[in-house]
Formats: sequence, C-alpha cells, structure tokens
Amino acid sequence: MLAERGIHLDIFATSGPGEAARLARQAVEAGADCLIVRGGDGTVNEVLQGIVGSSIPLAVWPAGTANVLAHVLGIPRRVPDLVRMIAEPHAYEVSLGRANGRYFVLMVGIGLDASIVREVNPGLKRHLGLLAYWLAGLKHLFTWRAPVFTLELDGRRIRATFAAIANVPSYGGGIRMAPDARPETEEFRVCAITSRCKLLYLLFYLPLTFLGWHVHQPGVLYVSARRGRAYSDSGEEIPFQVDGEVAGRLPVEFEIIPRALRILVPPTSRR
Repeated sequence: MLAERGIHLDIFATSGPGEAARLARQAVEAGADCLIVRGGDGTVNEVLQGIVGSSIPLAVWPAGTANVLAHVLGIPRRVPDLVRMIAEPHAYEVSLGRANGRYFVLMVGIGLDASIVREVNPGLKRHLGLLAYWLAGLKHLFTWRAPVFTLELDGRRIRATFAAIANVPSYGGGIRMAPDARPETEEFRVCAITSRCKLLYLLFYLPLTFLGWHVHQPGVLYVSARRGRAYSDSGEEIPFQVDGEVAGRLPVEFEIIPRALRILVPPTSRR
C-alpha cells in the first residue's frame, strides 16, 4: 500500500536482542527518510538507541503486548490508517529520558514493577499478553520484600520502596501512574511510594492508580524533575526497568533530553 503511494521500503527483520538498534543505525547512515518499526515498546526502545541524534522521524506500527507509546500518541493499528499516517506525515517532537546512558521514551521503574517485569514468564507473555504481568504481580504479593532505596531529585532526597520516573501517563493495563505526564514536556513526572506494606500497595494504592488518584494520598510523593538518581544504601540488589524491560540494578542516574525524537502521528491524534 505504501508502494502505491510512491514510497520505497527496505525491510529488515531482527534476529535477537540489540539487533533493532544496529539496523536503526544503519538506516541513519544510509540516509533513510523515515524509519518504520513494527513491534512493541521494547522494540521501539531498542530503535531509539540507534536513531537519537539524527533528524529521521520514527513511525511506529504497534505489534506488542501493551503498546503504551502508541496508545498515548493515538497511533492507529489498522494498516490503512498507518499507511495514511506515513504517506501524509505529521512529525511530533517528544522528549526522551536517558538512564545510565540508555534512552527511553516511557519511564524508568524502580522496585516493584521492575521486579514483576523480571519475573514474567516469556512463554506466558507470548500466550497471555498483559495477563502474564498480573500473574507475576500476584506472586509478588507473597514474595516481594519491598526493599528501601534512596531517590534524589533536583536536590530533594526521599527514602522509597517504589518509584516511576515517567515521560507518559500510563503503564499497560490502564494503570495511570503519572496521570499528567506528557512526552512533549521537558521534565519527568515522578511518583514515589514510601510504604513497605504489601497489602497497602494491593488494597489501597493499586486500585487508585487506575484513576490516577493515588498521587494525592499519604505516603506518595508526586513531583516534577529534570534529573536525578537512585541507589541502594544497604547494597541490596534492587532492579530497575526501562520502557518495560529490565535494564539492570541500582544505582541509576536519569535525565531528560528535550525534543530528542521526531515521531509520526495522525493529524487527529489524542496527544
């Protein structure tokens, strides 16, 4: 359908982790006019590593588990709508984050969500999609120990058991962890929780996240920040995730990179 509109495509398939970043760099070096990525948020994150610093716009063809970025920007799934979006381009500038040198467009999560992502069974994820994350979360009700870490934000310091450094308002599954975060702004919205009570997470904070009301509750810090860092005082291994993929363990340093990516969106996008 793109060929009918006079658009020539070179198509490449990834063969494993890191391949999307290499292919993106090759496209930049070859002077491509646009880079189309078909996949989920994890694949988009890989592509970022190879495209940041160029002026090539990115077009996302949603084909993953949650497709959070596509949902936030109103990017369609139907092929005719995608073809129209690419053939009649409207480039939208968004800011990116950088965490320990890795670019991200959605969020960094420290603590509970990263632990859940780490425990998700890949086979169940392929067959059950988002339900696999909820099953891993249920297991955490019995196994997670809520380790404490220190979060520093533009001179502010807090002891927390969970933090989301967000560039977008929601996770997959309808959880609105940072309800007013927007990728076009030049700062993160940071949600941090200090409680170590697992039942409080499950029975109080979690239900409120679907409405975004948790940010007004005791034990929750909700602020803006352009940079910061998190570290474990005790030396305990605490994971963090980047755009839905486990990226390592603390410490992590993060910062905002304003207007670092041009992404194609339909003219009627809900952005």
